[in-house]
Parts: sequence; C-alpha cells; structure tokens
Amino acid sequence: MKIILIILMSISMSPTFAEAQSAPLAPVLPNNPASYGAHAVVDQPSPHAAGEMYFQQKGTGSIPRAFSAKLADIVNGADFGMLCNGSNDDTAALNHALAYAASVAPAVVNLPLSNTHCVITGTVSVLDNVTLAGTHGQTANLSAGVVNLDPMILLAGNGAAIRDLYINASASGQNTRGATIAVRNVNAPVIADVNIQGPFIGIDLNGNQALVDQTIISSIHSAGSIGIRIGALTTYGGTVDARISNTTVIGDPSHPGDAAMQVLDAGGLLVTESDMQMTKIGTQIAPGANQWVAWASLNNTYVGDTNAVNALEIDTRAPSARVEGLECSACWTASAQSDNILIRNTGGGLVSEIHFNGLRNYNGASNGANVKAGTFVTFDASRFCGNGRGGGAAANIVYGPNVSAYAVRNSELGGSCGGLFKAAPQHGIVLAGNNAGGLVSGNDFSGSGTPISGAPTGDSVVSSNLGIDTAPATVASAATIDVHTAPVVMLTGNVKISAIRPTWNGRTLKLIPTKGTASFTTGGNLCNAATAAQNVPVDAYFNGICWNLK
Repeated sequence: MKIILIILMSISMSPTFAEAQSAPLAPVLPNNPASYGAHAVVDQPSPHAAGEMYFQQKGTGSIPRAFSAKLADIVNGADFGMLCNGSNDDTAALNHALAYAASVAPAVVNLPLSNTHCVITGTVSVLDNVTLAGTHGQTANLSAGVVNLDPMILLAGNGAAIRDLYINASASGQNTRGATIAVRNVNAPVIADVNIQGPFIGIDLNGNQALVDQTIISSIHSAGSIGIRIGALTTYGGTVDARISNTTVIGDPSHPGDAAMQVLDAGGLLVTESDMQMTKIGTQIAPGANQWVAWASLNNTYVGDTNAVNALEIDTRAPSARVEGLECSACWTASAQSDNILIRNTGGGLVSEIHFNGLRNYNGASNGANVKAGTFVTFDASRFCGNGRGGGAAANIVYGPNVSAYAVRNSELGGSCGGLFKAAPQHGIVLAGNNAGGLVSGNDFSGSGTPISGAPTGDSVVSSNLGIDTAPATVASAATIDVHTAPVVMLTGNVKISAIRPTWNGRTLKLIPTKGTASFTTGGNLCNAATAAQNVPVDAYFNGICWNLK
C-alpha cells in the first residue's frame, strides 16, 4: 500500500499531471447510471495542498475529497499499533484508537483482521457515540491477558456500543471477580452480536434504554458468577427500559454460577426471546435497599431452564425494596432441581402484581410454583406438567400462609399433560392457610390426586373446574363435615350436621343425602335447621357468617 501511494504521489507531481490539474473543471455528470465512471483520482483545481490526492464518489452531487480525509473515515486499531498476534498487549493501542474516535464521534473502531486474539490486560473504555466492532467467530477478537479484569470493557458514554465481538474472558484462567462488559449509568448503550466466554459477570448493565441483542454468554462458573446483572448502580427503578433480546446465557453444569440474569433495579425492563439456562437460578429478581423492579415484561423467553435450584426466583433484600407489575407472557420455567418458580419477600419489602400468562412450567423436581409471599400473583392459560419428579407431596402451585389476592384461571394443573410426562405432583394447588381473595376457575385438574389441598378464605370463588365440578365428593355425616372445595357433596350416614367446613364468602354448595334422611341443626355455623329425604338435594349458601340452607 505504501509503494502504491508513493507512486500515486509521484504521478500527481509530474508535469503532465500538474497540467491536467490546471485544466478547467469537468462538467457535472448527468443523473444517468450509464455515465457514472469508476472511483478514480479526479483532476480538479483545489485549494488543498499541492501534491494531495483526491477521491470522488460516483454519482450526481459528489465532490472530490482528499485521500487522507477519505481514509480517515475508517478507524482501525492497527492504525494505533494494535498487533492482535495473540501475545503482544494491545490494550494501550486500542484505547488510543477509541479516544481518537471519541474526538471525531460518531465513529466506529474496527479491530484488525487477524486469526489470533487481541490481548487485553486492562480496561478498554468506549466513550460517547463510539462503536467498537469486531467480526463473527471464535478465531479472533479480544482475549483477556490476565484474570479478574474489572471491567475488561467499559461503556462509559451515551450511545457507546459494542458489536460483532468474541471475547474470551477466561483465556488466562477462571475469573473470581470483575465484569467483562460494564455499562455505566449512560443513555442508549448497545451490546449486539457479542459472544462472551467464561466471565465472572458477563454484562453489568446500568443506565437508560440499553440494548443487549443477539448475544451469547457461556460458562457462567461457580459461586457469585452472573451472566447479566441489571441495575446494580441504580435505585428507584433508575435503570430504565433496558432491553434484552435474542440472548442466551449458559452456566457451567458441573459448577453452575449463581444466576443467568439477575435484576436488582429496573423500570420497564423488556426481555424477549432469550434463554437463561444451567445456572443455579435462571432469572433472579432481587432488589436491595431502595431498589425497585417495576413493570418488567418477559415475553417468549426461557426464564429458566435446567437450573440447579430455581428457574425463576423473586425476592426482596430490604424493607424499601419493591417488585411490582411484572408480566411473564409465554414464558418457560422447567427442569429446576427445586421449585421451578419461587416467590418470597425475605426483606419485608413489596411484592405485588406478578402475572403469568401462557406459562409453560414443566418437570420441576419439587413444586411448579411456590408463592410464599406477595399479593395479586396470578396464573392464566398456563400449563403445569411433570412437576414433583423428585418425589414427595409436591404441588403445581403452592400459595403459602397469608398469601392473598391470587388467581389461577383456565390452566392445566393435572400433572401429566396428555401423557407427555411420567411424573405428576400429588396436589394441583395447595392453599396453606388464610388465603383470602382467591379466584380459581376454568382449570383442568384431571389426574390430580388432590385438585386443591386446603381452601380459600374471605371473598373467593372456586368454580367450573374439571376434576372438581365433575367429581362430587363423598362425605360421611358428622356434627362437623369437611367438604373440601367440592361444589357437590354426596352424604352418607344419618348423624345430625351442625357445621360445614371450609367456608368462604359467597360459597355455594349442593348436599345430596344418599343413605336415608339427612338432618341439619343450628349450633355450629348453620343459619337454620333443615331436613332432606334421600336423594333430595339441599342447597347451601355461605353469607359470610353462616350457611343458609334450602
């Protein structure tokens, strides 16, 4: 290239070329593709320095530009001394290239073409409106020259971006701290088409309108390691509108990291078509002091798959922490070695309005979903199959003591899902006690050993469920009878009945004597006495205080 430029410079300073340069300006080319010439050195009079070479783009309206300006359009790390030979330290050269790009931004810094890695031993800073770009594949791009870089790459300015990079974060050994890519609290950073291998924290994401797309983070290894961490530097939902799309995080199955994705503080987080697998927890939502995870949307996403503990964990770490308004649509939570979904409130903050719509919850070793805390935690049009494979009295859904304002509607809760799974839990739903404000309707409990264990309280509705409405309970007459959640009860025996359990406001019940006359008397929770002949139904309605019988 140097020889060619020298020759061109020699030509430009020859008498013949000088005469051509002094000729009148050539007419503008007509707007006719057939008349466009090839890219060429153009003989134009110019105020530029004598001996300068010029380039003119073909096409109407183009102007001549100095070759030096044209070549400066493309910034390459090699221009600043990057060797990318797998041994020399390229950190300083790359930082010089990025600093220059920031001075003429917006600009792109390309890595040199090489089939060996560019060795990085310190932090590389990408500033405002600068893009660091590599090429696809795992034979080149960036390699950590030391362990525990913190960070290896810093997106430190608004509009900073990383694209088309392979980063071997563990090239010098297993990391035990530090982030491979750290994003400060900036606006519109982009991480796209990036492959990170062996980080401690793959991406530490903060700021506004961040985008992570088409990215793979693999070999999340050992305690403390996280694939994507969101909002560690912000509070009150200050990491706003972060978007994670088409991204996969993979743990090391022999020594799984803590979480594929950890959300600490986020307002309006959007996660779509991504996969969080083989870590201890797939997706962990765990805000701390003054941190809020509010109005997050997870769509068409494998929130957790084949995780060593839970596929999804929601918890608080401080009284001022909040998790609210989460929507998980067409999500996947499967094959966890404990509960597929665990929701609790350890820190005593707020957990409310957590909604699952079209969830596929499969093959958990224990419960499908264990809701230990929270209000308005709902499941709609969801499928729970094959859970409880580890044995024991598991359930597809557990609502713990005092969990209120919940709903399970139009979902499959029987367990085997048409024979696709061998295992099925003992219980469809467990209501552990004082579970007011429940709505359980339109579900399929077919094949469940106990469709509902326990019963709702307060203002609740249980109705139109296969496996409950279609299978009346048989109960022997006694002073107090427990009819579970059945809407129809076949009574045996002739002992007078004075109390019926369980109750919730507005509950309706049909009692049918099958062995002679049935007698009902006051003194328990019955509003009035009644007698019914064999096979004559008694209709009962609980008014919040006692049962009205007719």
